[in-house]
Amino acid sequence: MSMSHHERIPAYDELPVCRTAPPRSSWGLWGADDQLGCLNLLAPHRIADAAKLVTRGNVFSLNASLNLFDAPLFGRPPLEHHIDVINKGRSRDDVLSSFNTQCSSQWDGLRHVRHSTYGFYNGMPETRLSISSWAERGIGARGVLLDLETYRARQDRPLRYETSDPIGVEDLAGAASDAGVEIRTGDVLVVHTGWLAWALRTSPAGLPVRFRAPGLRPGRDMIEHLWNLHIAAIASDTPAVEAWPPGAFTTPEQRRATRDDPAAEVDTFMHGELIALLGLPIGELWHTSGLAAACRQAGRWEFLLASAPINLPGGAASPSNALAIL
Repeated sequence: MSMSHHERIPAYDELPVCRTAPPRSSWGLWGADDQLGCLNLLAPHRIADAAKLVTRGNVFSLNASLNLFDAPLFGRPPLEHHIDVINKGRSRDDVLSSFNTQCSSQWDGLRHVRHSTYGFYNGMPETRLSISSWAERGIGARGVLLDLETYRARQDRPLRYETSDPIGVEDLAGAASDAGVEIRTGDVLVVHTGWLAWALRTSPAGLPVRFRAPGLRPGRDMIEHLWNLHIAAIASDTPAVEAWPPGAFTTPEQRRATRDDPAAEVDTFMHGELIALLGLPIGELWHTSGLAAACRQAGRWEFLLASAPINLPGGAASPSNALAIL
């Protein structure tokens, strides 16, 4: 079974739509050869409606510097950049070495993570999944910013940036309600926490290897909530969107259960289910502070979002190359 954007999108408890697909997966929903996942929800009529949100012409880059930290997170190599002088000194070329596509603001592609039991998205061989399929399509959408930094402060529960402070389903719903914004099918949800701005202020040279960061609290309820919003993607100004490190909230009993039952992994880390089972793109380390300030000032939380992933055949991820336009 496959579907067009005119058809009803199944709820989480109605998945899967194919008898051969893993439990609670979207495999087959957009066809057996699909490589776009939830980006299929970016229907032309939704993009056209999003373009109508541009009323002021203010453009906000959501991309941090490629040299975001002197030592990139998760042990990734630092970017090396030098200039080649060519044409007898008349021209200059940039040359990048050790360029990890996830060293700064990024998209996790569908080749980035496999599910520990079922493998890569849509049951595809790893070599068939590529970020280039997203690049060839491009990303245009209604973006919605949820200002968790402000919302949690108003709740007298300010986010603790140096910890794995969990953001629950009730926080996402509360922030949307507080802002009076409706999340619609095909939106790109941008979760602003203020973490990246804090990290750059407090640790400009880089974070320790065993750093912590707030983010979405992993669990079946969070996965169900995100799917049932029918968003095209989710992004945040944190390193993993979900709280870091994995397992920050699990008990020894839950960790033992994960070893015995891979389905219990969702209480530790959701990437495998969100990316590999549901095909939900995840954006990390987005530079959202300027956009959040503008949204607060205007009292508007929706905007046109445009992103151009790099056309890297076989690629697992990409710099976000994202803009918000109000």
